[in-house]
Amino acid sequence: MLGWKDDRPLTEVLPGKVAKALTKSFGYSTCGQLLMNHYPRDYIRQGRDFQAFAEREAPEGSFITISGTVTNVSKRPIRNGFVLNVTVDDTYTAVYFNGVWQERVLYPGMRVLFSGKLKFFNSQAQLQHPEFLILDAPRGETSVSKRWGGTLKAISQFVDVEELLRDREWLPVYRASSTLKTWTIMAAIHHVLKTLPPIQDPLDISDLTFDKAIREIHEPGPEGPQRAIDRLKYNEALGIGLVMALRRRDTRHWRAFAMPPADDGYRAEMLAKVPFDLTSGQKQVLRDIDRDISEPVPMSRLLQGEVGSGKTLVAVAAMLSAVDAGRQAALLAPTEVLAHQHARSISAMLPDDIRLTVLSGSMKTAEKRQALLDIVSGEADIVVGTHAIIQQTVEFYSLGLVVVDEQHRFGVEQRDTLRMKAPEGTFPHVLVMTATPIPRTIAMTVFGDLEVSSLHELPGGRKPIQSSVLPEAKASWVRRGWERIREEVDAGRQAYVVCPRIEG
Repeated sequence: MLGWKDDRPLTEVLPGKVAKALTKSFGYSTCGQLLMNHYPRDYIRQGRDFQAFAEREAPEGSFITISGTVTNVSKRPIRNGFVLNVTVDDTYTAVYFNGVWQERVLYPGMRVLFSGKLKFFNSQAQLQHPEFLILDAPRGETSVSKRWGGTLKAISQFVDVEELLRDREWLPVYRASSTLKTWTIMAAIHHVLKTLPPIQDPLDISDLTFDKAIREIHEPGPEGPQRAIDRLKYNEALGIGLVMALRRRDTRHWRAFAMPPADDGYRAEMLAKVPFDLTSGQKQVLRDIDRDISEPVPMSRLLQGEVGSGKTLVAVAAMLSAVDAGRQAALLAPTEVLAHQHARSISAMLPDDIRLTVLSGSMKTAEKRQALLDIVSGEADIVVGTHAIIQQTVEFYSLGLVVVDEQHRFGVEQRDTLRMKAPEGTFPHVLVMTATPIPRTIAMTVFGDLEVSSLHELPGGRKPIQSSVLPEAKASWVRRGWERIREEVDAGRQAYVVCPRIEG
């Protein structure tokens, strides 16, 4: 987090058994990993409604931690003993089979913290044989030594349980495992924080220092955890932004082929045949791309726009600029179906002399061998394919532009792998596209190494796409839906069906 790290091994700070359990369950080996990667998933606050917590956060069978006041204790005889029912806040019940010890120490009026497996019996929430800690015994009859057992007794060997839980309005609930309860994690983090030296704040932005934020997100004061959450979110976003800024700065030292658009080349021929006027957005994006690829510095641009906004035409124009400059262009699609769809739609726009090659993993050996030969020899001007393009066996003759469709389906590493396909000493220009709307603030952080362009209009004459929801139970609606699809297809238009279920 902005240069701070705590590399102390867990085995040097925590008991060996606890440290090993954290490593086995979550992969943590240092104190910094535990503090920064295992934030609370929720918080327990006194007076919180249990049922809302259970329904929203915890499905049946999960381990939960909750506190409340015992309102009733009763037992019911069974064949081999008895069942002890401890009702809490008249809302849920802690159930113990033959709970002799629990019957001695639990009684109405005391405030108790329970942790156990959630069950529902006759629509009533139950915790079966939960561990517990007595937070407040008003009659003063329960000695400290009898206030806990099981996990709490184990963690009392390395932390002061009373100090851990005394007068705390907010208790953290951590993601646990079958062998590591949330209380053990809470105790481990508490002990790590107690031994943690003050953290020097790399930013002077608020009264809440980074040191306080780390401590308060795990152990909130009366004001709650929100301000710590906000501060750590800010640090995380800033960290991502700085990394992206460094990536952008590094690319300024890379070299690329300058590919200024030609006035009488293949691109001009393609645009002259487009049967409609380009939208103002398409024209602006093309100007941005032309400016970028005319420089000997690799373009890195994100193009976002809804389906039908004309992204493909912009991408084809950019690829033809590469061909006009004597270079190759490649389009990377996430699936074979989409790759073949792109190949068909792009081929319909291309001038006759342009050769397009498709490369996918399912191609027959002879077809793939010919495609690879066309790519490495330079016979293929434009290559459209799937992840197969990224494979080491694929070599380009002179790759000048990479277009990545559905950017969110690919990682930065895959994008960089394709970048390495350019001739030695150069990098291709990169245009990535997505139909998923991305707010500008998110685009600036997640795609901070990319310039962002957006298409908001539909191409000339194109009507908005009509979307209809057809409930399966209404047969007449479904029949009419198929009729409408036939009408659109007969009129030369297209339709597609989105089915929200995979099975059944």
